[in-house]
Amino acid sequence: LAEAGAPAKTVLAAKEAGSAALIQKIGEPWRLAELVAARSREAVMACLSGHCAVDVVVVDRQGTIIGHAG
Repeated sequence: LAEAGAPAKTVLAAKEAGSAALIQKIGEPWRLAELVAARSREAVMACLSGHCAVDVVVVDRQGTIIGHAG
């Protein structure tokens, strides 16, 4: 969240959150799921040395897409 520009108060609230769902809700205004997808894609691409196309999709517990990269 800090990387996404969220204020320190919000970052602290996320650190103290008791569930991933709460962290996602706190991070929604800063597009946390998009950042998670982008960073995940970067990690996968580094492992694969860019030899194939990669899409990363982040879904919530209801199956709704909340983040995408690729």
